[in-house]
Amino acid sequence: MTNIPLATSITLVYRDDVAGQGPGFEVLGGPGGAIAFDPSTESAGKTITLEDYGNASFTFSGVPQDGDSFVIANNTSGSGDNRNALRLASAPDGWQPAEWYRELSRRLYRNDWRRWYSSAASGRLRYPPKRHCEIKQSSP
Repeated sequence: MTNIPLATSITLVYRDDVAGQGPGFEVLGGPGGAIAFDPSTESAGKTITLEDYGNASFTFSGVPQDGDSFVIANNTSGSGDNRNALRLASAPDGWQPAEWYRELSRRLYRNDWRRWYSSAASGRLRYPPKRHCEIKQSSP
């Protein structure tokens, strides 16, 4: 990746006519110049890639008004806080990590993980879970 983090923020200002080239975004800072965007034909979405900025890409959609602006800037207040990921990854007592991950994945797929995870984290979920099975013998 190149030019990341940004030396300065990049501001994109929509203009009905950018430097006599038709509708688009005037690029202030960063690479400068203009990005063509015609809402009458591209309002469903147009993806832009800034090759000189680590191939960062974004998509414009909708119908901007003259003067609407967007700012691309470094996230200076970001943090490396990964407590939620660590909590999800840690298996409660009695669970093996692989089994915990498999059950968590299944629950995420079924979208009932919140109720299940709070039970597991509070110790109300027993391991191994009760499994009811019935063995039937076939008739000779």
